[in-house]
Amino acid sequence: PQDVTPEGLSNPDTEYTVVSIPDGLDDAGKEVVAAYVAYDRSTWEAYRVMDGDLSRVEASTTGEALEDYKTSYEKDRANGWHHEGQYSIIVISADTGNVESGEAHVTVCADEKQARVVTENGEAGRDVMHTYTTYVTLTKVAGAWTVSFDQKVGLDQC
Repeated sequence: PQDVTPEGLSNPDTEYTVVSIPDGLDDAGKEVVAAYVAYDRSTWEAYRVMDGDLSRVEASTTGEALEDYKTSYEKDRANGWHHEGQYSIIVISADTGNVESGEAHVTVCADEKQARVVTENGEAGRDVMHTYTTYVTLTKVAGAWTVSFDQKVGLDQC
């Protein structure tokens, strides 16, 4: 895996910050965390520019998670909205369990308290200024981990 540290996974240029990841991850855990962050970071960055290019999202996402993201993205795009501000995550856990099964789970606290959804004129769009606990399923597809399902399980509870 790449530099699987909070600093290595963050992108200051787009104000995307990984605050922390679990200590003591083995190689499988690092691979799963890196795959989750590739997905999460690509969705954040696509929401910021809203240029219709979802290739990075599509490369890191499959199934229900991809369909849900596309629906949300198109809704924002139809309203003329984009995201701005700061977004950060804490990877709470990475459960690789039996990686041979082709499924892994990550639990994340996402902090959007310093993010806004706005129009080009800066008018407010939908409210995202919360923290969210999210339970994520990753599935191995063609040898790569991709996010296949994510569910918010707690609002302002992390």
